[in-house]
Amino acid sequence: MLKESFVHEDDATKRVCGYLRALTELEAELEKLPEDFSIQGIDGSVDLRSRSMYILVGTTGLSKTIHRNVLGVSLTIEFVPYPISNRTEELYRSVVKIGAHYVRSRLGARIYQANEYALLLMDNGVAIELEGFENYVRIPRMRLLLFAHTHPRAPASFSRRDIVSLAHMLSDGALASCVVGVNGVLCIYRVMLMDVRDYEDLIAESEELEDLDKLREFVSQSRSLRMLAL
Repeated sequence: MLKESFVHEDDATKRVCGYLRALTELEAELEKLPEDFSIQGIDGSVDLRSRSMYILVGTTGLSKTIHRNVLGVSLTIEFVPYPISNRTEELYRSVVKIGAHYVRSRLGARIYQANEYALLLMDNGVAIELEGFENYVRIPRMRLLLFAHTHPRAPASFSRRDIVSLAHMLSDGALASCVVGVNGVLCIYRVMLMDVRDYEDLIAESEELEDLDKLREFVSQSRSLRMLAL
């Protein structure tokens, strides 16, 4: 049973969802490439002032430019027929950081409440805020861009249940999961599609990974996962 819920539909929410969804648009375009094309580097930049994102993709012989409006964010993806410096991780981190700042602004005050609260950022440009219970939030089954929840009066860390949920969400297309605590926001996010072995290892080692140091070590050695702290 869900408790209190609230839908955020303001321009700021839509814009944050737009930046996040722009990455999934990139992934969808890369999935369309023929098998004989290889990616030889991805670079990109986000301009908050102009509400735009520019992504450059180096390939073997492909030249085209895609312009798209994504929830109010102007997205340009340019494919060039030569290798470029690969800064994919930096691109994903910069976008997830936008989401993490938004999450902190919405949920920061909630950490002093008795129950957990969750925030679900959707690809239609809205964010759903849910009140949970003392130690968990019941999450409805739906596709997400980013998921965040609070740990009331406690540091930001991932419990075993959080880690299992993280694995399922990221493998289902979400970009990141964040925990908001008294010491800030801790996010784990994927870079490109979730690696199958990362998914399997998260599930298998979820109990040990409740220890934050072990989780950091796991993420540092993973193929597709990274960590961000604010």
